Amino acid sequence: MTQNGSSKNFNRRIVFTFISIALVLLVVVGVVVVKDITAGNQTQVALSPTTIPAQNGTVDVTAIPNVVASPLLFGTNLGLFTSNDQVITSASTRALMQQMHIRIVRVPMRSHLTNDVEIQAVQAVKSMGAIPLIVLTGVRNPKVLADDRRIPIFPNSSALR
Repeated sequence: MTQNGSSKNFNRRIVFTFISIALVLLVVVGVVVVKDITAGNQTQVALSPTTIPAQNGTVDVTAIPNVVASPLLFGTNLGLFTSNDQVITSASTRALMQQMHIRIVRVPMRSHLTNDVEIQAVQAVKSMGAIPLIVLTGVRNPKVLADDRRIPIFPNSSALR
């Protein structure tokens, strides 16, 4: 029993299709396996010494390996638009911020708020273990000097101790 030419071509196409699909699946599985293996073996690359050319020769500058950025670079801002700011009024909000390990909180000084509210905000930030960064009003405020002078939050202020 012999097959005609078109039947042989059809069978070859089916076999070729199955082999192609099997190869594609094999490549995908291989990539996933290699990615998982290499993901577990990632290491921190230490910085290598750098040579900087100078006019009178070369200067060798050795980079410091394993440099860690200061946690004070990354923080958050308080809105403090009213005395009902969530950081002041909610202990659970302060607890969540403390769990997030926020290290610095920028606290704006608003000219329409009382000194007591601003002091409450700073004390709330300190109670979380974060460092309050006082943001003074800017040049767009025509009363900038008077507003900045009324703020009782200075190193000698007993209100924040």
